[in-house]
Amino acid sequence: MLGVNREIKFWAMIKRFLQNIRYDKTADIDGPDLMKERLYIRGKDINDLIGDFTFSEAIFHILLNRRPSETERKIFDAVLVSFHGGFGYSPPTVLLARLSATTGTSVPHALSAGYAGGGKYHVGAIENTMEIYEDIKNTRGESTPLEGHVKNYISGIFERKEKLYGYGHPLFKKDPRPERLREVMRGLDYTSEYIDIYDETAKFAHEKKGLYPNIDGINAAILLSLGFRKDYGTGLFLLARTSAMLAHVVEERTKEPFYLEDKLYPLIRTREKERSEEVVKK
Repeated sequence: MLGVNREIKFWAMIKRFLQNIRYDKTADIDGPDLMKERLYIRGKDINDLIGDFTFSEAIFHILLNRRPSETERKIFDAVLVSFHGGFGYSPPTVLLARLSATTGTSVPHALSAGYAGGGKYHVGAIENTMEIYEDIKNTRGESTPLEGHVKNYISGIFERKEKLYGYGHPLFKKDPRPERLREVMRGLDYTSEYIDIYDETAKFAHEKKGLYPNIDGINAAILLSLGFRKDYGTGLFLLARTSAMLAHVVEERTKEPFYLEDKLYPLIRTREKERSEEVVKK
């Protein structure tokens, strides 16, 4: 009987232990309630989210612990779509993923190669742009006109010969996406101090250097306006780009090994020739 009592006590101890393993005991973000067989995200049962939250709303919930307004959701959806794709092989996130796929590697392996293509000049540039906008906002005095402050701040970047992240594009003279996103915000009557900073920066960068904003230039301002920290910038860009990467990887895996080089190098040579002709004309 002594053995049975010990076994009962042992399982009672295990039960008490499991009862204490609650989602709020494992991580602040999410976790399981093993006794009730439930999953919680930011204090909400995941089944309350399934069928009620859209994917973009769920992203808001897990990152910012709140549900976006309808206007915020529409703007955030527009941001995610704008990061989606459209450049064929040229983005490193897509190119490296496809190059990996040409070797016959697995889909996860190829995607990881694409993620490794994100650096401070591609994908990660949005964090640098968000940092610039934050610094402009934080260094502006209460009585200082925004236009003058932006001009002084951006002039300093140009004078120090530093890169103005979020402006200029390696393929386009004028990235077509920022203007469309700005139209979406106007249509929703959405504005913020960061959007105003973007408008003034875009205006001055063009007047001073002939630069137009790229997708990082405007989306950095939008994400900050929605409440996202700069630390989220690169991850959100990659989150949106992943579907395009996946499409490219799956397509590449249907081709012969090293098929990509037959398409890539002629494309690069054609673009180099076009750019050389543009320089000669100028």
